[in-house]
Amino acid sequence: MYKTILATIGLSLGISPAFADGYSAPPTAVYTQSQDPICNPMTVQVYFQNGQTLLSDSARRTIESASTSLNGCALASISIVSFARDGRTNTEVISLATGRIENVQAALVDQGLVRTDLSTSISPNTGSSSAYQPTSRRIEVTLAAYRPDIG
Repeated sequence: MYKTILATIGLSLGISPAFADGYSAPPTAVYTQSQDPICNPMTVQVYFQNGQTLLSDSARRTIESASTSLNGCALASISIVSFARDGRTNTEVISLATGRIENVQAALVDQGLVRTDLSTSISPNTGSSSAYQPTSRRIEVTLAAYRPDIG
């Protein structure tokens, strides 16, 4: 009996320093879960005023938003298709479409969305679409993105 009591006291004295430290302080930094980029291809619609080639503030914000959502992604290709059915003649359609493509391309470069194999095209001026419909004065930018495999 004496051995049992001594063994119990010895073990309790030997183990007690392990419990003496108490709990550690809670973390002071806010926990944020790492956000892995979602790198899916996306198509962005950029609309223009009738007969204009300059980007509006909302068009610039649209391109900026697309750029932000592709942070951490690699671009495979960029395709720009211009719809300029607000032109009255073929020359005016080509002029509007080319000017819009150049302005959108410059905005993409400003946002860091650059590819050497950029493809551009002008949609034919067919159909009975009115110049007053915004869909007839737009550019479709298709950004093919993928998640880069590092390591």
